[in-house]
Amino acid sequence: MDTDSSGDYMNTDGSGTGSGNGSSNGMDVDGEDRLPSPVSDVAGPVWPQDWTYCDVVYGFHECDRAARAAKARIAGSVTVQERFKQIFPGIKWVRSSYYKHVARWSNAPSSVGDKYRNLGHAEKARYSNFLAEVPNPRAKLENAKKRIKRQQSRQLSVKSEEQESDENDEDEE
Repeated sequence: MDTDSSGDYMNTDGSGTGSGNGSSNGMDVDGEDRLPSPVSDVAGPVWPQDWTYCDVVYGFHECDRAARAAKARIAGSVTVQERFKQIFPGIKWVRSSYYKHVARWSNAPSSVGDKYRNLGHAEKARYSNFLAEVPNPRAKLENAKKRIKRQQSRQLSVKSEEQESDENDEDEE
């Protein structure tokens, strides 16, 4: 999805998908209004991996619009969290995950975004495929933090075992 100069969302063929006023709850796809939905019918879909790139980006744009409206104190505006829940019903809002994905999408090369936008709602257009092509700029930092946590956990486990062993030795005496 892209926007034209008026803020309307555009299909890959250039046709509009709805007004820029945020009054629609879904996207106009092939002439019908619908909410974004996961590509597969798997129970318990994982957001955003199981949605198409277009649906996820539509959600990002709508949530950004909600944030701007709330900041401007426009009557009837909703929070980013509320708008997210409207667009992706049944999906748990996790602020850190949402903003991590927004950052990754916004820092991705436009050529990769164009590729997935042009795929529309095809199976190949899954957001998980997009993520596989876009390196996570924070991956090294996140992996280092996980490694440190594992090391600390192991150290605590070893200390706990040593204390139990010492207590058992004292009991035997």
